[in-house]
Amino acid sequence: MEITFFLEDRKLILTDRLREGFPLYVYAHTVIPLLLTKIRKEDLSTVYLYHPDPARALEDFKKYFDVIEAAGGIVFHPDGRILFIYRRGIWDLPKGKMEPGETPEETALREIKEECGLENLRPRRYFTRTYHLFKEQGRRKMKITHWYLMDAPPDAAPAPQGREGIEKTEWLPPHYPELYEPGKVYGSVKSLLEKLEFIRPSGGGASHTPPTGG
Repeated sequence: MEITFFLEDRKLILTDRLREGFPLYVYAHTVIPLLLTKIRKEDLSTVYLYHPDPARALEDFKKYFDVIEAAGGIVFHPDGRILFIYRRGIWDLPKGKMEPGETPEETALREIKEECGLENLRPRRYFTRTYHLFKEQGRRKMKITHWYLMDAPPDAAPAPQGREGIEKTEWLPPHYPELYEPGKVYGSVKSLLEKLEFIRPSGGGASHTPPTGG
């Protein structure tokens, strides 16, 4: 089992497998804040952190952060393109923080409406989650984003919401070249695109509650 944490385009991977060729640390003998500083300071692209039970280690790992729960949608047009937003020079997927009393799916639908003006989407199913580590006002934060696959009607016309700082919304094919240029998309979004390789643009299946592991 592996759980990947993104520090911008750098990755810290909590794993139960011993790896060669990349820096490897043992969770029980690692001071987590110092490791995070080292990753940023030395600009290490990928670091592995070994623990025999990553799901159990994750609960301890969270203690070092203010945890933020968020949700977003991977929205398919019937022709197979995916809904992207463009903000501050980076392509991203619509997502946002959960509000009190919301389920992750409700958050995802609300954020897509607020950021892109789209309604009448059909949630297909829960897909995966991503972990993003960052600092804000001197505090370590962990954003856990729950992702849902959704289908849009053929006439769906997204419109960027200026108050959200979004410059444009576009339907883009998953292999759109600019999505793979350095600095043009977040590492977590690249990982989602890789996981989508065998996902069809439409299909059945009811949405469900996010699973408990990593």
